[in-house]
Amino acid sequence: MTTQIIVMQEFRELGYRLFKGSVRTDIRCAEKNQITVHCYNKNNRSELMFFYDLYIKTMKKVNANYCISLSLIEDLLNDERNAELYLAYYNGKIVSGSII
Repeated sequence: MTTQIIVMQEFRELGYRLFKGSVRTDIRCAEKNQITVHCYNKNNRSELMFFYDLYIKTMKKVNANYCISLSLIEDLLNDERNAELYLAYYNGKIVSGSII
C-alpha cells in the first residue's frame, strides 16, 4: 500500500486525468467533508500519541503480524530527512495518519 500527499492546487493544474475514477471520487469526498492534512508538529507530542494509539488499534483490528514501536517512530521523526508524519483531520480530530 502507498500513500500520496496531494497539493490540491498542483493537482487541479494537472487535472483529474492523472488518477483513476475511485481516487478522484475519494479526493472529492475528502474535500466535501473538509478533511485536512497537516504535517506532524514535533512540539505537540499529543498528536503523535493519538496517532500511535490509532495505529495500534488498526494493527490489532487487521491482525497484523508486526507492529512498529513508538520509539522507532520517534527516532525516524527526529530527522525529517528520514520520515515525516502526516495527519488527516476531520472536525478537528485526527482520523488517519501516514509516515512517509
